[in-house]
Amino acid sequence: MENYTLVKMDNDEIIEMLVNRLDYWNVDREVKELYEKMYTNYVENGVFEGAELDVKAIVDNDYVNYCQVLDDSDDCFEAVLKHHHDGDYDISCEDDCDGYSFIEAVSDDESMILVRS
Repeated sequence: MENYTLVKMDNDEIIEMLVNRLDYWNVDREVKELYEKMYTNYVENGVFEGAELDVKAIVDNDYVNYCQVLDDSDDCFEAVLKHHHDGDYDISCEDDCDGYSFIEAVSDDESMILVRS
């Protein structure tokens, strides 16, 4: 049986730990900014409060298995961007979104969208 210790951490430290793990994957700056937006939203909304925080597992699974960055070369990019403009972030039931389930973050210039599968 594993032992756990409750640790209180500043939100900014948690975000920094998560974002820094992306360096393992050599993620470029623009993509890293999308993940930072997503993790900031998660931390600010209490997603990790009281939960086991395994930074490697969270980030590695998001990057490898669960999230994808769309740009204008993707067939569904314009449809997903329209849902973002309409305030529809849950796109799991939308036929025009290639099976993606959620819009996690959009770049400031709206050239890239981080979606969850």
